[in-house]
Amino acid sequence: MNIEGLTLAPLLWELNAKLTGGRIDKIFQPDDYTLVIWVRQPHETLRLIISVNPASPCLYLSDTPPENPAIPSAFCMLLRKHLVDGRIAAVTQHGLDRIAYITIDVRDESRRYRQ
Repeated sequence: MNIEGLTLAPLLWELNAKLTGGRIDKIFQPDDYTLVIWVRQPHETLRLIISVNPASPCLYLSDTPPENPAIPSAFCMLLRKHLVDGRIAAVTQHGLDRIAYITIDVRDESRRYRQ
């Protein structure tokens, strides 16, 4: 099913309401096209599934995430390095584009040790 910007807008509005302020706890990459991001909110953990599969792209919250590989990919390790412990500031879109923007605030750990 193709999703246009008009259909994506209410989805992103709902995801913004649920995810804003949440801390990224874990990131997994079950396959080449899919990311699973665990977002910790007070009293609950949400699992955001992002798939960019050309045949069926999707963006949703799930109770049962897909199975994860034993060895993470290099891309997944890079995302973990930069995004884990970050806080989701907003989930938005520009106008009615079909692009979802997830703004994440992260602390710069390298500044902590500078004098």
